[in-house]
Amino acid sequence: MQPINQPAPGGDDLNVKPWPPIDDALALRIKDMVVETLVGSPGSLDMALEITRQALQWADQLIEGFESVNPLPRPIVCQAGCSFCCHNQVELTPPEVILLAQVIRQYFSPAKLERITEKILKIATFKAGKTREELAASRQERPCPLLEEDKCLIYPWRPLMCRSMHSLDQEHCRQSLAAGDLASDEHYLHRHTFTFSIAGGLTEGFGTLGCQTATLELTQALGDALLEPHLAERWLKGEQVFRKTSA
Repeated sequence: MQPINQPAPGGDDLNVKPWPPIDDALALRIKDMVVETLVGSPGSLDMALEITRQALQWADQLIEGFESVNPLPRPIVCQAGCSFCCHNQVELTPPEVILLAQVIRQYFSPAKLERITEKILKIATFKAGKTREELAASRQERPCPLLEEDKCLIYPWRPLMCRSMHSLDQEHCRQSLAAGDLASDEHYLHRHTFTFSIAGGLTEGFGTLGCQTATLELTQALGDALLEPHLAERWLKGEQVFRKTSA
């Protein structure tokens, strides 16, 4: 695989390849890891959380390993304090939501947990029923609720979609955010392939175990998970615990 520098497919062109790109072999490995680990103990929340954490770590290792042996034609300009992509709408899998909720409950103080939960619910209420275009137009004023002082509060556990986001042109990010548009930027395909393949593997694996697997919007789903203390256990039992993502 070579680094590919291109915009994401879009529009009505029927000749573009399906997006996101998926490495079937990688997705299958993740699926098998989930099924083989949990099939004998499907209700083990600790094991489900650990598998999800390992999947996130694996994504980082694949990206770092690939880029260590494949010099990139152009540098990735993302850096600490750069938070343009943290204003985008983030979608993620149910196990990622379950992990985030567990991390927030475990590591945030009671006061901080209450404040962040209130913030999440307020933004989720604003987003309800709005289209992607409507949300994009207002995203400058409403970044991810887990962003504070241009820093991600849960960076080591951030979703796979966040791990896929990167830019080769910081000025494009700045202009896109200011304009409130959804214009694609140039990117390296391997980062999307690794992260979306792992997300697909998690989805297939937990789906095989009977868990709800529909793609979720971060703010709404995380609000649900934080409000319902036993949501994770119910999800592992096969209940439909997450609401359908808004349009």
